[in-house]
Amino acid sequence: MMPGNRTLACARQQTGGLLLLDKPVGSSSNQVLSACKRVLGIRKAGHAGTLDPFASGMLVCAFARATRVNAFLLEFDKCYQASMLLGTATTTGDPEGEVCASATVPDLDRAAWQLLANRLTGSIEQIPPMYSALKVQGKRLYELARQGVEIERSSRTVHIAALEITAASATQVDFTVRCSKGTYIRTLAQQLAELAATVTHLTALRRTSIGPFQAEQMVSMEQLQQSDDPLAMLLPADAGLQHLPLQRLDPAQAERFRHGQALSIAKVVAPAQPASTDADAQPLLRVYGEDGLLGIARQDAAGKLHPKRMF
Repeated sequence: MMPGNRTLACARQQTGGLLLLDKPVGSSSNQVLSACKRVLGIRKAGHAGTLDPFASGMLVCAFARATRVNAFLLEFDKCYQASMLLGTATTTGDPEGEVCASATVPDLDRAAWQLLANRLTGSIEQIPPMYSALKVQGKRLYELARQGVEIERSSRTVHIAALEITAASATQVDFTVRCSKGTYIRTLAQQLAELAATVTHLTALRRTSIGPFQAEQMVSMEQLQQSDDPLAMLLPADAGLQHLPLQRLDPAQAERFRHGQALSIAKVVAPAQPASTDADAQPLLRVYGEDGLLGIARQDAAGKLHPKRMF
């Protein structure tokens, strides 16, 4: 590698970015993340939203400084394609578990299944499955489940923006869904089957989009491994922040911001909000200086900017 190219590669490795990986079936999210780290030569990395080994599709991987946006990426809606096998339920709700229940399957066509699916749109309640990564009292639920322990879980409200039945047969129903964070597609399939007085488990699951990121932007492991310049496949960190209003600072303001100081500025992009004691209710802005993204700030009721995350 020429000296100039080596310098550029080092700079890219320091800055990092986002990789929209098309996770293959059969590997865990952490396994594919580790493989990406080796290819890119970047040690610090994380992903925004786990996919189970049997699932495929979009896994947003963040590297180096871009890991600081992960918490914001988790807030996005997600889209999935799924297939559910009717008449049998498994311990995990997917093909990796053991069959634990069976039931007769009603004779319903696609239109009839869609009428049932319509009852699951909007805000609904879900109880997280035992085989999930949710932590309770410091332990992952799936760790307890593997020990044969089942504990009571509180229901949570999730939002199903769209649920479309794409195919239906005597044994299988295929559907697409757009949903809020925290939605369990295995549980959604079980809820749909329950409305039809039967049981089910997922046989296939593919995530096709996360927030602004679409399926056509995904990169496969093969593409990444075979690329002459895999670092060029990374998107900038702020690719996942474009939904936030942009605020630019002059050099003096930028210096204060870098030191974590709150700023009173004459003009802000986002309108001032009613006073709130809840900082999480205050609007977020992405803040830029002359050299690019500085960080993310909260804007209080007076329009004052308070640094939240630095880059």
